Amino acid sequence: MPPGAGTSTSRPGSRPAATRWPPPDLPHHGGRDRRGLTTTPLSAYVDAVAAAAASLPPPLILAGHSMGGFVIQKYLETAQADLAILLASTPPAGARGMVTRMATRRPVTFVKTMLTGNATDSPKRTRDYFFSPGTPAAVVNDCHRRLQPESMQALKDMMTPLHPERVTTPVTVLGAQNDWLVAPPKELAATARAYHTTAQTLPAGHDMMLDTAWERAAAAIQAAIAEHHARR
Repeated sequence: MPPGAGTSTSRPGSRPAATRWPPPDLPHHGGRDRRGLTTTPLSAYVDAVAAAAASLPPPLILAGHSMGGFVIQKYLETAQADLAILLASTPPAGARGMVTRMATRRPVTFVKTMLTGNATDSPKRTRDYFFSPGTPAAVVNDCHRRLQPESMQALKDMMTPLHPERVTTPVTVLGAQNDWLVAPPKELAATARAYHTTAQTLPAGHDMMLDTAWERAAAAIQAAIAEHHARR
């Protein structure tokens, strides 16, 4: 799965934009024991978000990228937040479109991913999947070195569509111009329609927070938060 498949939970209030949001500790991710990752269900990630959200005082703002956005959408089917921000998120329809695109456009890499759980096998493919043609090689190479396998069970769980009609939290939808894999224009627009909003597309690859337009992504997040507070 994409390297930015994470979530953040925050009660930012009036904190400055440079403040780091506390991410939940997803099971078997980062520096944690990775044994058992392959069979970890998506529900375990949702539970991690719920636990992190419950530990914070209001207002609650959630931000999720890629699979992390899908996790947040699933969480919000039965929970409430003040605002959710989806960045190049897997759409409510699920991961079937992404899997189909991987299988048809990059069949060899797709087979390797299904066998190993690793998203890519080279910096060239990492750029193809997650970045823009103009992203500096140093950024791509560094991110490629940090890639880790993802749960095959969670990916299977993501084939099941979500229920956006159950979500009452306001949602901001951000996408990336060069993202052909996870949230291409058609699916990005479908996500926005599902949450009664309009998507904002930035000049970046799928990993929009790490690409050359990362400052614009940060500014878009901050603007969404400011607009939410202004409406309260």
